[in-house]
Amino acid sequence: MGGISLFIKNLNYLVEEIQIEIIKKNQLSYWLRGLNIIVIIPLFLPPIIENWAKASFPAVSSFYNSYLAFYAKSLIFLVIVVCYAFIAQIQRTEYSGKTLNKKTWDFYASEVPEINFIVKFVMPDSNTVKHRKTKVFIEESGADMSIEGLYLRRILCALSIFLLVICVFWAGHRHSIETIKSDPQYGIKTPNFLMMLGKLSADEETKQASLSEGDIKVINAFRKVDLSVSPEAAKTDIVRELSRMNYQGEDSGLVAERIYAKMVDIGKERLKLWEVFVSLLLGALSSFFPLLILAFRSSLRKLDMEDETFQFQTIIILLMHHDRVDVRVVLEWMKEFANVFLKHIEVCLGNFQESRGALEKLKQSVSFKPFVKLIDNLEMANGDIPLKLAFDSLELDRDFYKENRKETNKQQISRRIEFGQMIGFVPIHTVLGLYLALPILTTSFTAFSSIQKQLM
Repeated sequence: MGGISLFIKNLNYLVEEIQIEIIKKNQLSYWLRGLNIIVIIPLFLPPIIENWAKASFPAVSSFYNSYLAFYAKSLIFLVIVVCYAFIAQIQRTEYSGKTLNKKTWDFYASEVPEINFIVKFVMPDSNTVKHRKTKVFIEESGADMSIEGLYLRRILCALSIFLLVICVFWAGHRHSIETIKSDPQYGIKTPNFLMMLGKLSADEETKQASLSEGDIKVINAFRKVDLSVSPEAAKTDIVRELSRMNYQGEDSGLVAERIYAKMVDIGKERLKLWEVFVSLLLGALSSFFPLLILAFRSSLRKLDMEDETFQFQTIIILLMHHDRVDVRVVLEWMKEFANVFLKHIEVCLGNFQESRGALEKLKQSVSFKPFVKLIDNLEMANGDIPLKLAFDSLELDRDFYKENRKETNKQQISRRIEFGQMIGFVPIHTVLGLYLALPILTTSFTAFSSIQKQLM
């Protein structure tokens, strides 16, 4: 009868363990559902907003056709990618432990002599304090990588961001060149306020398209023109080229003024020193991104430590009533169900010939207090005290840990929900701010400022 009661009691412990995990996962999946879609939807909004704004306020076309719109799109895309990555981490409900004895891609990359030389040059020496701290930091995060792998990731991240930002700046300049070429009103210093509202007629649109096409032909013909000469000489050359092309459009003098202004500004559209500096700075800052990922994983891993320690307590309660179970058997059972502490328990079992020293090293390798307390009790049971007596108060402590775990899970779920919902709506706010409000406001202020100067 007593055996049946013990069996039912142990079965209840297992049921409680499963129920706590199910409730936690169900609540997270319920409150965080749909956030992935909410984050991705703003990716499709810029073209819709741009078409509507151009049809309602033609003057904002100058913004949407400029490099500023290109940079805004790039920033929106970056925000969406980062927010999606955060949402994926927030929706994560369980810890994926290290895969032992598995060689990752950075191991094979480090075997290339050139890559290995660069990594060794950047990373700290093996006998320094920084090297030891970095090793402990990687272990605490549970990442399946070496120190060489971490610094290889930092180098690749910095190099990738540097090249990406340089390419964005270069593409922005190319975009500006094409915009300047195709803008029929480029260089006009007296904008028409009436163009702020309404839509151009079909004849006006055809006329402007024809002007743009003519400007592009002249500019392409003058690819090798020497702009170091005086403006009057350059404009004379442009008028001569227009005459040679039998240009039948506007007054050749006005066209020459516009084309010269375009050619001067096109000549300025090249990578600048400050853009290279910004690319280098962002590349250097991005090298800390792998460290931030490890720190974030480490914070999540502390929650997994609490869960795993609670599972160890359940295992010990199941085993401590059996007379033939000793400390080694308990550790072997813990190893079977371990994830976060798997590596530490394996090392302890490998050195268990000297059991007291192995248990002491296990405590020193882990700084998590509830787990250390568990090992203290195992040390007591490793002596003359029976396992059941060493863990006599575990059932009472387990009730405390169970309630504490429920409260911790509740707080964790609440934090993830708040943070997830906040992050989920950042992209749509970014799109509305950068791609709708900003173009209308900047165009309006520019037009009003120009009109005010003209009136004065």
